[in-house]
Amino acid sequence: MMEKLQRQPGYAHDAMNVIYRLVNAGCHEIAHQIFSTMRVPHVGEGQPQAPTAGAFFIKHLVKSGTTVIVIVVFTGVFCYN
Repeated sequence: MMEKLQRQPGYAHDAMNVIYRLVNAGCHEIAHQIFSTMRVPHVGEGQPQAPTAGAFFIKHLVKSGTTVIVIVVFTGVFCYN
């Protein structure tokens, strides 16, 4: 189903809203799959990764009361990919 998603103007905003709802419902893996379809901000010189890549996802995991283990797993995904 992920390959059927159309990335048109407004896609990032809609994807973020869906990710928020999925995280609230406890569907962290699916939320991460949708997050991975979003474009990452441009990486500047000397930066190993875009500064805000994944920040909203991790922040919402924390705010929604997700267990620390799950948050650490996703933090590792963002750090090592």
